[in-house]
Amino acid sequence: MANFVVTTLLDEGFGGSETMGTPDGTGLSLREAIGLASAASEASTISFAPTLTGQTIELTEGVLQFAATQQITIAGDVTVDAASRSGVLEVISGAVILDGLTITRGSGTEGAGANVSGGSLTVANTTFTSNSASSSGGAIAVSSGANLDVVGSSFCREHCQNNCRCHLSFCDRRTG
Repeated sequence: MANFVVTTLLDEGFGGSETMGTPDGTGLSLREAIGLASAASEASTISFAPTLTGQTIELTEGVLQFAATQQITIAGDVTVDAASRSGVLEVISGAVILDGLTITRGSGTEGAGANVSGGSLTVANTTFTSNSASSSGGAIAVSSGANLDVVGSSFCREHCQNNCRCHLSFCDRRTG
């Protein structure tokens, strides 16, 4: 299993040349860690340096995209805030697990907090708050063929506009 430790709150882009020993900029960003984990040939865990506990990562480079063939787990007491500029994350392929995060102020057409267009998303002990979509899924949208698991998580102040379908089944089993 590959392990990556995020060491900066900055949202630095992933250029493809980063390694754990030589991240770009001022440390390993969440976006860079996701890029490295997506390129890894094995399951990966992304955690956060102790100095980042309780802190906020403000996304300035757009939605965080997951396109992997393996499982990526992101665990830690950190807030990921899109500041109403974009959605927060999109799962295109692979299996993504969020554990202990806060996902906030995503804005987009579908799944402003998380858009699961393929693969699967497991949300455990995670809070979604103040995400807003214009079509469906203020917090989370799940496309046909994709999967979602929700365990011990909370959703508050989620918003969906234009008479859209905006609901989420709260359960501890796979839906899709």
